[in-house]
Amino acid sequence: SLQIYLKNSTKYKGCSCINAVTNPSNGVWGPKPLTAYLGDNPEAWKKYDPTEVVAKYSGQPLKIWIEQGSEDPYLNFDLLPYNFKEAADKNKRVDVKLTYRAGYDHGFACVTSLIEGHLYYHAKILGRVVEKKKSSFF
Repeated sequence: SLQIYLKNSTKYKGCSCINAVTNPSNGVWGPKPLTAYLGDNPEAWKKYDPTEVVAKYSGQPLKIWIEQGSEDPYLNFDLLPYNFKEAADKNKRVDVKLTYRAGYDHGFACVTSLIEGHLYYHAKILGRVVEKKKSSFF
């Protein structure tokens, strides 16, 4: 979702993700599929790596919400959301909120527990706010 949003920001009103792969070029598993699809030149991967793309983004102002389980076993070697946040923080056109959820991992229970907040977030962006739960986004 990050990659699609960053490359097509005028077609969407917002972006949120749960436990997203944000920096595949620097992950343990990312180079294998990147090589399979794009060849073995790491420079070619950069235009498909959200962290690399957000660093150079120059379009309309964006807000992105990334929610991450703090107990996710892939957090520090493949997902790398803090790399994305650091790159985005250097770009005044992009506002990223990175939320860590204590006790959540990469499993199905994480997504099913957090998805409701993301649905409300997008409803609000689309102007269809339902007064129920307050999203933890901004």
